[in-house]
Parts: sequence; structure tokens; C-alpha cells
Amino acid sequence: MDYIIAVLLILILPLNVLTRILATIFLVITFIFSAPPIHTNARGILASITIAIAFIIAFLGGWTEVVGKGFEVLLIPLSFLIGSTHIMAKIVVDIVDIDSDKRSGRNTLPMQIGIKRSFYIATVFGLLIVFMYLLTYFIGNLNIIYLFLGGIGSVITLIGLFRFREDYGRELGREYYKIVTLPTYIFPIAIILGSV
Repeated sequence: MDYIIAVLLILILPLNVLTRILATIFLVITFIFSAPPIHTNARGILASITIAIAFIIAFLGGWTEVVGKGFEVLLIPLSFLIGSTHIMAKIVVDIVDIDSDKRSGRNTLPMQIGIKRSFYIATVFGLLIVFMYLLTYFIGNLNIIYLFLGGIGSVITLIGLFRFREDYGRELGREYYKIVTLPTYIFPIAIILGSV
């Protein structure tokens, strides 16, 4: 039913052509993520990649609808920034949920390569977030609000990841994943407020 409503909204809402195309691609990707037979949500790194692509497409669709421009070089690092936040967050959530995922028969990244290696991959994406944040500030025309909020998002990313890695397995460590997922909200807000 959700997909029917989404298709109707894509057809009814007064969107420009590029946004309509991106919204359709987003819909297909979310279907691939959640619906059988493909259901990438339970397929290791494919789940993280699918989520990242879906949010990048949603970001690009929103950008083209609001800004009204086509391709800009700034969209490349911004897309990597958005995608990296979601990949990192998905890996951390999969680490936290490893026991329930095993019981439900899902095959997530931590189950495929182990928790320690999954932490390393999440950390690489955390560092990529900080790099892309700085790169977009220096090459783009983003204001001081982006610099401030993105700085907060970067600090939360790094501290959250390292504290989560250090305390994982203890009750306190299981709470850090909530902190690590905050950048998935902070960076889009920073981009929106930083580009006005």
C-alpha cells in the first residue's frame, strides 16, 4: 500500500522532471531494500550500500527541486557525505542488533566478517564523513552555519564511533549507537541551512 501511495504522490505532486525521475529511482531502491525476493536489508554490505544510495537519491531529488539547478560539482562530495553517514550508521546498528539478526536468519555485515572488522569499516566511513564535510566547505559556497553544524556532526561521529568501539558489549556501549546515528540528521540540516 505504501508503494501505491508513493507512486500516486510522484504522479500528482508538481515536481520538475529530474525530481520525478529521482523520486521514482528512490522508490525502486527502497523496494529492493525491503521487499522479497531481493530484500537487501538482510544481505550484509548490500544493505548499507542500498540505504546509502537511497538517501543520496533522496538528497539529490530534494536539491534539484529546491535549487532548480542541474548537476553541480559540489553535489559529488555532498552525496558521498550523505551516503557515508548512512553506511556508518547502518553498520553500527547491525553490530548492535547482531544477536536478534542471527535469530531472525538475516545475514548482516557483522555476521559475515565479524564485529571487529565491521568496526574498522564503520571507522573508515566515519573518517570519510569528516573529510567530505571539510572538502564540501572549502570547495562549495556554504556558509558558517554549515561549518558549525558540520563540525558538531563530525565531532559526534568520531567520538561516538570510538566510544562505541571502546564500550561495546557493556550496557553503556549499546547506547552509543544512538549517538552515532545523529549525523544522519545533523548533516542534511547543515547542508540545508548552510546553503541559504
